[in-house]
Amino acid sequence: MSTLTIFFIVNPARPRRVTLVSIFSKNLLLLIVIMRLVQMNRKLALKSMDSLRGSLVVIPDFERRIAEVESFVKITTNMMQVLAEFVNKKIESEVGGLRIELSDKIEEKENAGEVNH
Repeated sequence: MSTLTIFFIVNPARPRRVTLVSIFSKNLLLLIVIMRLVQMNRKLALKSMDSLRGSLVVIPDFERRIAEVESFVKITTNMMQVLAEFVNKKIESEVGGLRIELSDKIEEKENAGEVNH
């Protein structure tokens, strides 16, 4: 059997007409859902176009919102920069402490090695 014939064998016990009705009904349902989504999308697009044509207040409102978002982004960026600097200093201090501890342990082992020889 080729892969094409295997693909179309759904259930050998079901009659072919039942399978065709099932496929047709599923495709019809899918088509109805897609048409409904397109219809909803058109309604939303027309409402937004009408609101843009109907009022000139919309443009300053968008500008205000954009300014608010820009301000929020600047504040957030500054806060993230301060936090990054804090974390960087914390890491540097921890690494510095670990370096001191490691060099002390190396000196102790070197001293212990010299004493044993």
